[in-house]
Amino acid sequence: MAHTVTKTSVDFHPDLPVEIDFDAPHISSDGGALLLAQLDDRLGLCDAVASFVPDERDPNLVEHSRTEQLRQRVFGLMLGYDDQNDATHCRIDPVFKAACRKLADGAHLSSQPTLSLFDNAVDEDAVEKMGELLEFDWIRRLGDDR
Repeated sequence: MAHTVTKTSVDFHPDLPVEIDFDAPHISSDGGALLLAQLDDRLGLCDAVASFVPDERDPNLVEHSRTEQLRQRVFGLMLGYDDQNDATHCRIDPVFKAACRKLADGAHLSSQPTLSLFDNAVDEDAVEKMGELLEFDWIRRLGDDR
């Protein structure tokens, strides 16, 4: 009789292992989000870009950091969620939450209305700074290939 593996761990998360359970209590089709998170951890782009998004929210009421919200939007787009209609599903997906570093029990990612507020917070100045950052980063990396 062969032994069946029902659980394994991977080290995609910097603070705690991600456990993969094969008994199906919480199913996710967004496993690629972990790879995107690992890539973003190496590049640091979401942290850098999020720093340009104006944040006039009351710090005492903030539940979602700008980096978390940006990761949710970018990873969602990269996984085929081309608008915010899927935010209700994605905000509770355990893999998507882990990729966006939402670790607290019972805590969820941003809702569709909250993501809309995030999108609307991005002003012309922020877009210009983001473009300059990406351009500079791309040019800097060209030198790495020589």
